[in-house]
Amino acid sequence: MQRIGSQNRETLAESGMELVCKGKGYVHLRYPGTDSVETWVLNDHFAGYVIEVGGRGYEFVRSELPPR
Repeated sequence: MQRIGSQNRETLAESGMELVCKGKGYVHLRYPGTDSVETWVLNDHFAGYVIEVGGRGYEFVRSELPPR
């Protein structure tokens, strides 16, 4: 984990998560072997904790299970 000012940044690999899909301004991530998908939005400068995908920081928004 890298600390820049008051922000903690982890790479995708360090987080242990995998990329499900990437859109304009957001990514969907999940932990391998789980059904729960997390939405993270681009917030490279102000968030306290971000996961870095493609050199840009994403902040957690919500977690959801896929419809059954």
